[in-house]
Amino acid sequence: MLFNFLLSKDPGIWVLGNEDSRVQKSIQWHATDIPNFADCGTLIVDMTTLNPSALHNLSLPKCQELFDGIFSRFNAGGEIICIFNESFDARNYEEHLINNYFWSPIIFVVEKVKPANSWQPIQHFGFKNYMERYLKTWDKTISFPQSRTKISWPGSTKGINVESTVISNSNQIIAGTFHAALEGSDGSIHMLPPLKDSKTAISAILYELGISTTTQKSNAPNWIETIDVPGLTKLDKALSVENTKIEKIIENVSKIKSDQNRLKKFKELLYEDGTQLEEIVKEALQILGISSVKKGRQNFEDLIFDCNSKSRDVCTIEVKGLESNMKIAHVRQALHWKLDYEEMGKKSKAVLIANIYRLEDISKSKSKRESFTDFKDFCNTHDVCILPTSVLFEFVKEKLEGQAINSRKIEKAIIDTKGVLLKV
Repeated sequence: MLFNFLLSKDPGIWVLGNEDSRVQKSIQWHATDIPNFADCGTLIVDMTTLNPSALHNLSLPKCQELFDGIFSRFNAGGEIICIFNESFDARNYEEHLINNYFWSPIIFVVEKVKPANSWQPIQHFGFKNYMERYLKTWDKTISFPQSRTKISWPGSTKGINVESTVISNSNQIIAGTFHAALEGSDGSIHMLPPLKDSKTAISAILYELGISTTTQKSNAPNWIETIDVPGLTKLDKALSVENTKIEKIIENVSKIKSDQNRLKKFKELLYEDGTQLEEIVKEALQILGISSVKKGRQNFEDLIFDCNSKSRDVCTIEVKGLESNMKIAHVRQALHWKLDYEEMGKKSKAVLIANIYRLEDISKSKSKRESFTDFKDFCNTHDVCILPTSVLFEFVKEKLEGQAINSRKIEKAIIDTKGVLLKV
């Protein structure tokens, strides 16, 4: 609950690329010190001021620092409101080409199109007043190319989830709200066309955010920062201490969520198939102590692990997820990999890890998920072990509960079983 509160509480509105006395912080593109964007609630980015001259004064490390800060806040649920630049500008920096979209977590460009002065009815877009009151004509469209010349910052994404758009009568996207298709990312970016005057654009955005445009204070001069107020320094230090605590809490919560997701994945043993099932089976065996388990040969066995037994060198594993019952062909396939390795001179054990009736409620289908009576004779004759994923799931639960189940017991049970392995 505390983590959600910390992320949902808006600490303030910042402007990057311009200034306004009504916002908490204004940052110019050429700023020497880049603040911690974790303290920002909503970020307004004015790209109209990121002209060739401003771009020329930005170093590659500064671009990286800006992107890292913006992306981290965006990924943690931050909101970005972007006023587009009407042109694409770029400059060479050593072996890189920096363009004026370097800062954005979402890869996009604005392209020139036939001028339009009307659009389709606006619905579910948070900046309707901005569009209807101030924008008279527009000759640009937003696009999301598969590739374009830019610095490929780690984490930036071409995957886009569309929340809402403003579409011109010529079917061009001229504004919209978008999300990055990144796991765990809650951030949103609102893309707005520029107005003739950037100050008007920022005022219009602040109006949409509920900040009055009728009362403005004077912009504070630079020297005012040198003036002290009794008690202010003490509060600054106290705030810094509390921010450090918050950062530690967020770090701890992030770790807890990561561990939580790791454990939740084991539920996939009960319903997944294909490659995803193979991956979670491998993780399950690893947590049970079978550290040597790995992917098998390409287009052959799914998994394989080395045995600590005199009677077997390796266990070859076929992993199968099915919505219905198993067929004898699946069991024969598991046997085939065993015979392959025996031809190589290795004593092998055939293992079939099966998730049958995978989409049926486990509380009602557990018994038939673990019943392979049709294959009993075949498994006994050919030394095949069938391990239902529901049983593997129970083994994992026992391990996580601290019970005395280990790799030696699991391996011995697999090697000794001719048929269905239900317990160790």
